[in-house]
Amino acid sequence: MDILTPSAWEGVSTVTVVILGALIIGIALSRGWLVIGAAHKELMRLKDDVIADIRGARNEDQQIIKTLSDTVHDQRVTGEASAHALEAIEKASAALRLGGGSQ
Repeated sequence: MDILTPSAWEGVSTVTVVILGALIIGIALSRGWLVIGAAHKELMRLKDDVIADIRGARNEDQQIIKTLSDTVHDQRVTGEASAHALEAIEKASAALRLGGGSQ
């Protein structure tokens, strides 16, 4: 534990300690270990904006899906009614042909 003795620190000046501290803080900032408060607030605001946009898009998508689902349902009901009507017309015309051919 020679590093903790005063004789090990005799050659180190205050300027050296300040330079090493500034270097460590600079490395921490550049690597993202430390984040300045203003930058953090800006990142959190951007994150909140993105989340709000996603939630709005999700609500809009739900409305679109509901509209499309209702449209498909209406078309399916209309298609089934049309198919039923065509079958009834086909049966009626077949009955007329069979009834008309025997007279």
